[in-house]
Amino acid sequence: MKIRLALVAFPLVALALVGCRSANSSESNASLMAVDEYSAQGRHTEALLAAESYRQSYPDDPRALGTLQRAKAAVMLEQAREDCFAERNVEALALIRQAREIEPNERVLEDWERKLKLKLANIHSDRGDEFNALRSLEAARDEYEAALGYNDSEARARAGLAQVLLHINYRRGMGEQYYEDGVGLLREYWLEQAKSRFQYVGKYQPDHDRAKSREKNVSAQLAASRCTLASDLERQGLWAAARNEYRIALLLDEEFAEAQAGLARTRVEASAEEKLREIERLIRAKHYDKAREAIDSGIALTKSQGDKFEGARASIEEAILESSYQTALTLEADQDYEDAIAAYDRLLAQREYYRDALARRDTLRAYVTKATALYQQAMDSTDPEEKLRFLRQIALFWPEYKNVEELIPLLKPAEVPR
Repeated sequence: MKIRLALVAFPLVALALVGCRSANSSESNASLMAVDEYSAQGRHTEALLAAESYRQSYPDDPRALGTLQRAKAAVMLEQAREDCFAERNVEALALIRQAREIEPNERVLEDWERKLKLKLANIHSDRGDEFNALRSLEAARDEYEAALGYNDSEARARAGLAQVLLHINYRRGMGEQYYEDGVGLLREYWLEQAKSRFQYVGKYQPDHDRAKSREKNVSAQLAASRCTLASDLERQGLWAAARNEYRIALLLDEEFAEAQAGLARTRVEASAEEKLREIERLIRAKHYDKAREAIDSGIALTKSQGDKFEGARASIEEAILESSYQTALTLEADQDYEDAIAAYDRLLAQREYYRDALARRDTLRAYVTKATALYQQAMDSTDPEEKLRFLRQIALFWPEYKNVEELIPLLKPAEVPR
């Protein structure tokens, strides 16, 4: 969409200069006329510089500030025009809005803002259609919402967003019949709306008011049916799906109070639901402190899912215990029995009974006691065969104990060749 709006220079100073209260009336009037001439020629930067100079020279002239402000607005309009033609449309709109704060009643600025918003709405609708075709549904949803942010009556964005929200719910398990019924019903509705708009344009319709009233009733009925479905989804704790249905209801009737309240409510709960998923990821990554922070912020956010966040808090403690247990198991598997015993002790200090940690710890303690005793017996014995027997007993359950693996080959009797 291209904006075909010429850059019209709005006058910077009043033409009636009679009755000037300045001591140098002709000189000040000439300075003001210079500002206006620069503007009329499209030399807006020079006009701004001249206006600033005039303000410094005649600070008490009530015209000085107004002239300066309008010169600033004209420079902003010129920059916005350049940005627009370079497809820097967001930047152009920001400049126009700044200029309108200075000159809120200027028609040229009003027209530029309106056309830029229509252009941006069209751009985002195009992107939404592209993402929708690629089945990148969340991206399509965001683009359609952006389009409606610029123009809430953008018909293509409203229809596209409704379809995308239905498809997202379908993907999340709402069922094929749900999707087909919803798409069919809404397609019929959008076509009827387009037909009605076409009939109303450009000619008087005797039953126009009655037809509009009928259309409003249909919209309200459809919105109510979507709200009923949304409410049922809400009761099931399907917050994102309910949020999508309330949003569809508002696309049908933006003044439907039940949908407005439901959307506000389910947006909060859907955000809380997403935070729960974030917490799960943090716990899996063992970022427990960050998970606890997320839990605290989630509890402050939600009104209906506090128990889930408390469950997540408990799962952190379970995850910490399980991590400690796995560490102890690894040490045990590596035959680092003494460190494994210490790891089990730390775990059991947090919870007296955790899986088979107590039994494993006691078994390892028995191994250490037995190995210590057998090794001492081996060291005290003067009989090589007896030494070997003691060491081999140790090797059965703790081959890596001290230097057992080195001593056993030294004590083995030499094999007699056959």
